[in-house]
Amino acid sequence: MPIHEPSIVNARALSSLPLQPGEETIFSVRFHGVILIFRLIVVAALTVGLRFLLESANETFGTIPPTIRQVIDLAPFIVGGFLGLILILNYLMTRFLLTTRRAQVRSGILSFGELNIPLSQVDNVDTKVSLLGLIFNYGTIRLASGNSIVVVSFSGIPDAKRRGDIIENLIARAHF
Repeated sequence: MPIHEPSIVNARALSSLPLQPGEETIFSVRFHGVILIFRLIVVAALTVGLRFLLESANETFGTIPPTIRQVIDLAPFIVGGFLGLILILNYLMTRFLLTTRRAQVRSGILSFGELNIPLSQVDNVDTKVSLLGLIFNYGTIRLASGNSIVVVSFSGIPDAKRRGDIIENLIARAHF
């Protein structure tokens, strides 16, 4: 009997590989939202820091024409907004998918890249949780084949320990 998450997402909409007969989606998630928030905070802090740096440079170099001053005043916020938009799009476009037969990471903003590994080829499941991961309940699950040619990493995945256990159970079943 397959182990399911409470909210199963239609894997056909998320994967370019169609589900095979008897294949079911176990989970389909993005990386943890806390990671996105941390990244956006860093971008905001860098944006404000760059703004103050440009303000102090303006005082050092003397008077600057008003039109150039307006461009200098807006530049950090334009760059920060652009970086923030890229981070949000990356969050929305990255998906970790586990079915009863394979694991897949799909990501990309302008073009999609996919990494797939059949569970029957997975020999090693490594789950790592950092200190922040313990606090906010996320971690990294790394799946590798015996020769480590194929490696799929679910980085920043919510509830990594439980999901790692689910993957290990599926792999044990796939090897029999």
